[in-house]
Amino acid sequence: MLSAGFEAVDGKPASKTAITLAREYHLDLDMHATRMISADLIKEADLIVVMEISQKDRMMRVYPEAAGKVVLLGYFDPQGPLEIADPYGLSLEEFSVCFAQIRRSCDALSKSLPPAPSAA
Repeated sequence: MLSAGFEAVDGKPASKTAITLAREYHLDLDMHATRMISADLIKEADLIVVMEISQKDRMMRVYPEAAGKVVLLGYFDPQGPLEIADPYGLSLEEFSVCFAQIRRSCDALSKSLPPAPSAA
């Protein structure tokens, strides 16, 4: 699994707020580094998960070869909403709300995926 964005600058760390929140859930973002989306990443991806409709629209406009691979993460959240707003630069409380949405969505998404092939 990789993380990338349109506005990302390669190699920047996760925000201090994201790192603090992640630690509360025993997750380690210390080694996370931002990465710019690229045609190579699109080509390699089996699934491209975005948080906002505008991101999906931009992905399809810039990388039409991503057709059939792009889904909204919030689509899988049983509590909604469809879009998950980026909390970058916002408070720890707003990061917590976003984290809860992402967690519910990822949990549901993982249940909908086929099992990984076993190594022989």
